[in-house]
Amino acid sequence: MLRVLRSSGFFAAALFALATYLLHSWVPIHNGDVAEYTLTTLAIANHGTPDIRPSDIEDGRRRLPELAPLYANLERDMNSQSGELNMPFARGLGGRVYAIHFFAYSALAAVPFKLLPLAGIDPFKCYLAVNLACIAMLGLALRRLLGDNLKAVCALGLFLGAGVWWYLRWSSPEVMSAAALLSALILFCTGAPLRAGLLASIGAMQNPSIVLAFGFMPLLRLALRHTPGQPWRARLADAVQGWRGAAGMAAGTLLALSAPLWNQIQFGTPSIIGKIFTRSYLFTWARLHSLFFDLSQGMLIGIPAIAALLLAWGWAGRRDGGGAAWRLLGACAAMTLALVLPALPVINWNSGAQGIMRYAVWAAMPLLFALVWQMHGRRGWRWLVPVLVVLGLQAGVTRALGAFRYVEFSPLAKRVMEHAPGLYNPDPELFAERTTHVDEYFKEPEIYLYRYKGVVTKALYHISNPGVAAALCGPGSALAADNALVDASRGWRYVNGPVKCVPAAPK
Repeated sequence: MLRVLRSSGFFAAALFALATYLLHSWVPIHNGDVAEYTLTTLAIANHGTPDIRPSDIEDGRRRLPELAPLYANLERDMNSQSGELNMPFARGLGGRVYAIHFFAYSALAAVPFKLLPLAGIDPFKCYLAVNLACIAMLGLALRRLLGDNLKAVCALGLFLGAGVWWYLRWSSPEVMSAAALLSALILFCTGAPLRAGLLASIGAMQNPSIVLAFGFMPLLRLALRHTPGQPWRARLADAVQGWRGAAGMAAGTLLALSAPLWNQIQFGTPSIIGKIFTRSYLFTWARLHSLFFDLSQGMLIGIPAIAALLLAWGWAGRRDGGGAAWRLLGACAAMTLALVLPALPVINWNSGAQGIMRYAVWAAMPLLFALVWQMHGRRGWRWLVPVLVVLGLQAGVTRALGAFRYVEFSPLAKRVMEHAPGLYNPDPELFAERTTHVDEYFKEPEIYLYRYKGVVTKALYHISNPGVAAALCGPGSALAADNALVDASRGWRYVNGPVKCVPAAPK
């Protein structure tokens, strides 16, 4: 009996049973670009193409009446005299209407959308079905790597605790992208490059930055299998894995490039989202710091225990004279950095997220790969104690991340702004939208305030605003020279601590 419980077949059966149970019992959450994905899924299911037609809108209104106002916006634009569409939709060739996000996720969801009603299940659990299928696929990849059911279960727990949990029931591709990327890294480094190429391409079709995985996967394998004195040709051949590896990476890259090719054909640009929703001047060090360390949505704030264990195990490997753990950590950190850089110029930095920002969810997967690989290399039961501690800590972090919305500050950010406001100077968009609790483009004439017990402890204003002193200090007053001022970016400035005022100099 014990042998059966430890077998890979039992693990696969348990995964399938759990996914089936959750599919029946969980209620999906229609969130995250939901109008795009639902209408595109309906279009593919109804007529086999991703162009959205009036009949698809009517079908969506009938099936999901709670989303009728979103669908009505598109219908009104399509019927207007100008025919111009507001985002997130655009006209392609022949005037056909498409969502601006690529249709890979919706196409995958269209399969369970057609099949679920045969089992008496709500067809719009199709996104939940895709997400659970990706989790199960990842579970099998982890079992392949770790060779142990308990280790694989713990690794799946670490995955869910790395910001993924709150997106499990969403009708958006964060879970798919994260699971596909982590599975691809595992499969490539364990000798299955063809499957790795397919999975990486699935993630990249929805989140284009993941295409960089095709350059990093051989690097990760090289870091893991480094042999001093080995000829470089032999190292390269082993890293690429011969014709199978080359074929997997080439085929995967071509599949991933289908998204920008589609955009070029339909909209005349490789990325309509990049063209409309990115600005080069937003590519700043402040944004990079924010993505990793912001107290409300930063990656490392969401996975602190995972990062700590990863560093501890990497340092232990270095201290013991083994450089593989440190090389792998460096390669994975470089990959994570490469994945997040293309996200920095996006306009909507305070994106509709739950917990850590959506880009950070799948961009953290290389770091998690480095950690689960360290689990693979540990024998006996000594690995279990630190992993259980980390799972417990991450469960607490995950719970905390679900306690506030993306237009609210995290409890940690609030405490800092109340008692040491100078230590937290987030991207201006984050501060503006989380103080007003409204997701919209913030405006230079506005002044944004954070109050604690009725006292302003932090203020944000634009240097072009001539009415700052009057607004903060009252008529006839000016800001004192000893206020704690911090320049944020793009002309925005923080006043940290209670605002100090002095009488204005006579004119």
